[in-house]
Amino acid sequence: MVDKAKTRENLQKLADFVGTKTRSLGFEDGPNGEAANPGSTYALGINAPDTWTSTLADQEADSVREPLNNLASDFAGLHETLSSETNSPSLQDE
Repeated sequence: MVDKAKTRENLQKLADFVGTKTRSLGFEDGPNGEAANPGSTYALGINAPDTWTSTLADQEADSVREPLNNLASDFAGLHETLSSETNSPSLQDE
């Protein structure tokens, strides 16, 4: 028999861990619920006047935006799934 309480506890710990990492990487949603956009934030450092500016820098910045935003979305989705599963009806005590 599956110990539902232990499973919920473990899922909550994992959700908390993923949430902490998501926030520390800047991958969390914005304060008004808008999607995080860390790709643009990190891309600004690639093509910045005090770092590097050129057409190539523009291209490199563009190549960072989408994959990083997709990664942020994956982290947020994983956190949401884990949190949702923690409260799923199948893990509630009967």
